[in-house]
Formats: sequence, C-alpha cells, structure tokens
Amino acid sequence: MERHIIPLHDSDGRKIWYDSTEEIKALTDHIDSVNFDAQFRAANHRRRISLANKAVYQEAHFSALLDEAEHDRNKRLTLKYRTSLNCINYAVSNSSSNIDAESFMKLYRRLSRNGLSSSITGMHKVDSIIEFIDFYNYYDGSPLVKSCIIYYYFEKLHPLHDSSGRMGRLLTLMCLLRNGYDFGKYCSLSQMLLQNHEEMEKAFGESGEKNGITRMIESMLRSYSDGIDALAKANDSMKKTIS
Repeated sequence: MERHIIPLHDSDGRKIWYDSTEEIKALTDHIDSVNFDAQFRAANHRRRISLANKAVYQEAHFSALLDEAEHDRNKRLTLKYRTSLNCINYAVSNSSSNIDAESFMKLYRRLSRNGLSSSITGMHKVDSIIEFIDFYNYYDGSPLVKSCIIYYYFEKLHPLHDSSGRMGRLLTLMCLLRNGYDFGKYCSLSQMLLQNHEEMEKAFGESGEKNGITRMIESMLRSYSDGIDALAKANDSMKKTIS
C-alpha cells in the first residue's frame, strides 16, 4: 500500500496524505470503465441536452442545500441557488483551462456576491489559495482522487471568507470535466454527496494527521460510483422504453 504525500497543507501546516488502498483502486477502475461518451452518443441530441440542463439545475439546488443543511429553505437559500446556477454554467464553460489568481477571483466573486476586491492578495488565507492553484494546475496524480482532495481541502480548511464549500464543489466539478469525466455533465455532484452525507461526515471526522484522508477519498469515490451507476441504469431504462 503506497502512501501519497500531497503538496497541500492542512490548517496546522502539515502536508495532507492518503494511502492507495484496494478499494480506491477498485472504485477508480469501475468509474473509468463507464464510458459515458459511448452511452450518450446512443441517446439523441435532445435527450443529451435535457440531461445536461437538468444536471445544472440540480447541482445549483443541491449545492445550496448542502450549505443550508441546518436552516430552513429561506431567502438565503434562494440567493445561493441563483448564484450557484450562474457559476456552474461559467465553470462548465471554462473547465478545460488552467486557473490563475485572476480567474479564481472571477469565479469566487460570481459565487459570493459580497463586493470583494479584485485582488487575491487581500483574501483570507491567501497562501493556501496560491498553494491550491499550483496543485490544481500541476498535480499529476489520479484525476478522480485529485477531485476528492479538492473537495476535502475547501470543506476542511475553509480558505475563503465564505462560500468555501460551494467554491470547492465548483472546482471539483471543473477538475472532473477537465479530465474527461463526463458524468459531471449529466448528474449533480452535490446530489451524489448528499445521498452519501452521513458516511462522508463520518469520514471527514476521522481525517487528520493520524489517519490522513484515505477514508474520505474512498467515501467520495463511492458517491461517484453510486451516482453514475444510477444514471447509467436510468439511461438504459430510457433506451428500452424508446425502443
């Protein structure tokens, strides 16, 4: 079992790490085996567009719900839905590019709507953000595992004044799409995480210097796997109904 030291630091200044377990390998192999391009080429254009549009709206809705899990569905939830919807469309359109300080801030300003300055230098935990940008652009490990690390980094470290969770999920989605994982176009990342919320919360609680983030990565990959299996099953049923 190989240990991987990630070029990112936790809130105590220690590098984040995980172990390559058999479960991580099995889950990544399974996710890699699902050829979404082949599946959805078989669907007509209208069906593909419908699924993609539905996924965008679901992601905006469930991402807002994740942030407001302890609150009623009020005006704040509605505002987060609207800003998330705007940002998801922007993120999907720009997922193929590297990010720099300017594009990071552009996405964050779209998300937070808090009258932020245009410069990253005035941000909370600026060193953590600069470190993250290098990681996002140049870390060459498994893209699936990388996407899990991105999610963990924003949820656990909270490098931003606010909206760290939603920003992390947007960047996780961008990482998946950038590396050819098209299931991010057709199903909601936040919905997958909510359906596995209890296990994810427990895995987050166990993460840290002693345990690394191995369990969290396994839990998140299971969320991916369950989500794409459900989507593939629904697509198969749809094709049978049409035929």
